[in-house]
Amino acid sequence: MKKVSTITIKRVRILSLAKVQTIMGVVVGLVVGVIFNINYSLNHPAYTGVSQLLFGDSSIIALPIVYGVIGFLSGLLAGFVYNLTAQTFHGVELKVERKNTR
Repeated sequence: MKKVSTITIKRVRILSLAKVQTIMGVVVGLVVGVIFNINYSLNHPAYTGVSQLLFGDSSIIALPIVYGVIGFLSGLLAGFVYNLTAQTFHGVELKVERKNTR
């Protein structure tokens, strides 16, 4: 038998959300860095200066850092804004379905 209940998220821990966003940003930055590095390897002479840093061999290191910092800052901002709006609009309601484990 399944039991459906409703929970309301009234607040989020801002730092916790920022940490999760940071990890997601680093993972996405790593994937994008690998893609940019492959592109750089195929089109090497076209990139010089700053574009070589972001799109060249160091993109595997630079982009996860940049995306991680952006993820952290956006997580702080999103958590802060959510907590402000949740006070006014009484949070987000989620319906949770619990399965009977017996």
